[in-house]
Amino acid sequence: MAIALLQSAKSGEPFHLQLKKYFSQHKKFGSKDRKTIAKLCYYFFRTGHLFSRQPTADNLHAAVFLCENKTSPFLAFLAPSLDESIHLSIEEKLAILGLEGKNIFPFTDALSPEINPENFALSFLSQPHLYLRSRPGKHEMVMSALQSQGVDTIVEGNCIQLNNAIDLSKVNGLNKNFVIQDKQSQKVFSNLPVKNIKTVWDCCAASGGKSILLVDSLKEKIQLSISDIRKNILENAKERLATAGIPIYNANIIDLTKPVSIDTARKYDLIICDVPCTGAGTWSRTPEQLYFFNKRHIANYAERQQKILKNVIQCLNEEGLLVYITCSVFEAENEAIVQSICQNNITLLSQHYYCGYMDEADTLYVAIMRKQ
Repeated sequence: MAIALLQSAKSGEPFHLQLKKYFSQHKKFGSKDRKTIAKLCYYFFRTGHLFSRQPTADNLHAAVFLCENKTSPFLAFLAPSLDESIHLSIEEKLAILGLEGKNIFPFTDALSPEINPENFALSFLSQPHLYLRSRPGKHEMVMSALQSQGVDTIVEGNCIQLNNAIDLSKVNGLNKNFVIQDKQSQKVFSNLPVKNIKTVWDCCAASGGKSILLVDSLKEKIQLSISDIRKNILENAKERLATAGIPIYNANIIDLTKPVSIDTARKYDLIICDVPCTGAGTWSRTPEQLYFFNKRHIANYAERQQKILKNVIQCLNEEGLLVYITCSVFEAENEAIVQSICQNNITLLSQHYYCGYMDEADTLYVAIMRKQ
């Protein structure tokens, strides 16, 4: 069944939705069967391009072998020799299979020099952790709520690491007391000069997570504007910010690949520009994107990102700050874009990769620029 499902998988649609559709059409599968089939499919996607594009039983066995580290009933029955070696290191397992880990991710020529190709490739073999951030003054309350539900945690400051299987629906205070936010995403404003920031525009706001983080990071009150090209996403962001107790000055649906209209244009002390991107730094959470990725999309995103930046820069105050963020690891979407923008009156203050591939988290790129 897993092989049949993999053969019918489509690019461009989140695989969890394809699974949902498949199981709704094939109701003979019980809960345990659904979990097993889903796990096998994701393991195959995690191995990326190690194997041929055609899923086979042998390739599925090898994928499980690489992604599991405890005895697997699946392998014990179908490939017992692999199961006997399942406790070995990734390097030893690859050697047994005669494979090279770097081939999991075949786009290394497009990577930023700041990214370690082998470590990044091997990170796809495991699912990143779930991370929360407790909001200011709410940490003890959040920890108490988690402990009351018997949730195991690893805590670093306000960053709380959980197992992905945790059901947070029973923990009250989402967005009000805590937010779901990756470990590296929580760091994006760590190098931000915070003086004299009064007006802020989160121009590609999506769910509003960066807006909440900024408000929680600043001691001063700000006048916050948000925008997105998608109406439903913008409505969700407005609802989330309201729950978080953060007032919004205005919210607009804007296509930022086009010049900002006079009616919409204002001047801001800070613009957060978390642009649409390939998302390659988060593909270990959605490994089907690695499997189906076409390299030509990098140039498409880069062109779009450059248009967005050129348009929003016009809305910066003198001495205003621009925070450019992607969850990509490709140089063309990051350093190359910033280099093309930092001319004339735009100065680069800092650029940094927050690499999560060594501790099962996402990887992000952040550049902070100032308008002179």
